Amino acid sequence: MFSSTEVCWQLHKVLAEEYWCFPKYDVYNTDLIDQLRKNVNGARVRVLTEQSRVWNKLFRDMGGKHPNVSTGMAAVISICEILNPRVLHLAGFDTVFNPKLDYVSTVPSPFNNGGTKDTGHDWTAENQLLQFIGEHFKSVQISCLQ
Repeated sequence: MFSSTEVCWQLHKVLAEEYWCFPKYDVYNTDLIDQLRKNVNGARVRVLTEQSRVWNKLFRDMGGKHPNVSTGMAAVISICEILNPRVLHLAGFDTVFNPKLDYVSTVPSPFNNGGTKDTGHDWTAENQLLQFIGEHFKSVQISCLQ
């Protein structure tokens, strides 16, 4: 299971062998990590601080207009870096693959005003980063699940 550190305390609701928590910023609430660890019956909990620092900085250096990569992009980065799969099929990354598409939320929530509000992520910069990731992790074939 993967999430940002902001909501990782909710991950225990899904049984998993490992839980990965990606800090959006250098400072995060470690109490939330402790809370997750208490609720996962000894399953491994990773806090991916180094990946967060390196890749968020690279994203900003590439001209990203958002202070951090999206959680989905963070998952892509972490999977490629830690697991190094042969193939990675991405679902729900339509706007990252094609930033010219209008963002449409598939899960209406108060956060996105019932599905009508964009997340504010820089999809053009995330598209460029995804291309960079594909070049950087040459052994991983990244594709959009159709």
